[in-house]
Amino acid sequence: MRDHEVSSIAYVTTYDSTQPGSWSGIGYRMPLQLEAEGVSVERIGPLKAPRHLEVRLRSGLAKAISGKRYLSSRAPAVLDSYARQVTSQLADLRVDVILSPGTIPIAHLETEVPLVFWTDATFGGLVDFYAGFSNLAPRSLQEGHALEQAALDRCSLALYSSPWAVNTALDHYDVDESKLRVIPFGPSLDVAPGSGDIEGIIIRRLRRPLKLLFIGTDWRRKGGDRALSVTAALMRAGIDVELHIVGVRLPGPIPAVVEHGYVPSRTQEGRHKLAGLLADANFLLLPTRADCLPVVLAEACAWALPSLVTRVGGIPTVYTDGVEGHLFDLDSSEDDYVDVIRHLLQNPAEYDALCRRARSAYDDRLNWPHAAREALRLMKSVLGSS
Repeated sequence: MRDHEVSSIAYVTTYDSTQPGSWSGIGYRMPLQLEAEGVSVERIGPLKAPRHLEVRLRSGLAKAISGKRYLSSRAPAVLDSYARQVTSQLADLRVDVILSPGTIPIAHLETEVPLVFWTDATFGGLVDFYAGFSNLAPRSLQEGHALEQAALDRCSLALYSSPWAVNTALDHYDVDESKLRVIPFGPSLDVAPGSGDIEGIIIRRLRRPLKLLFIGTDWRRKGGDRALSVTAALMRAGIDVELHIVGVRLPGPIPAVVEHGYVPSRTQEGRHKLAGLLADANFLLLPTRADCLPVVLAEACAWALPSLVTRVGGIPTVYTDGVEGHLFDLDSSEDDYVDVIRHLLQNPAEYDALCRRARSAYDDRLNWPHAAREALRLMKSVLGSS
């Protein structure tokens, strides 16, 4: 290794990282941008999920006996299987760093090569925050925490997309704080307007009726019902509004709602459809109840689109109220949203400035080239201290 440069990386995922939709597009964009920075990336994955009878029985018994959830993906036998698969594929590779966008595939990996993961949450941060991590069986809790501790023990560098995630690592695990660093992800879409196009996009928005954009496949967690109630409150206030919904289909037609269904970001057609919706909207409306740090916020910034979003998870540790949009408390009323929206509609100069600040956030820090260069800088420092 010359001058501790990072010239080759083994990129480990349980899924197929060559698919544009992998892990909301993050798992796909991360290695592509590292390659764009001149690094050779050797993809290891998808890994084969083992079907251990004991693990399957444990999951079924936990549900039948106690009604609790057992996360088989974090069982030690599963982690051991992943580690063996990765070790086998590493045998013929000469790499400087092993990188994974998650802790599961590398938690039990024994290697002399510096190990790095780059993700958006810890297991401890997700417990009782996401529905899928609630009501867990005691054994599942124990195994989940053990997995996270093992990954933190083995890694040379733990990259998280928000300070919130770093804080959950410090709160729940015994970890050297010097290992922990924050690098937010860029957008999952590979299309974005040039800086010269932003002026026209903003002007067109100011001339149109109010358009809100909701994007999310998890209707309840992402606050889809709140988005509907905010739209209804705007209508009661006499504001001409449309709510454009991407990701789900509602049971029947609703006034002022335009449904686009699921728009696949894995296809070029889907990506251009999403780009058009981001360009046309006045606000991204995401009254989410639980989120680590949704990349759709970075996508909104790329299109100079202010976000109306709740202060949950990593969002308020990366986004600032009045800079990239406006932040609301979980218990904020529909009228609180209406007041902010109405004020900005009545003060177009303020709205224009808000759009430009959102785009500046994308240009300065919420983009993949910046993220990849920062990650490589930190990996280089790890090699230099090894």
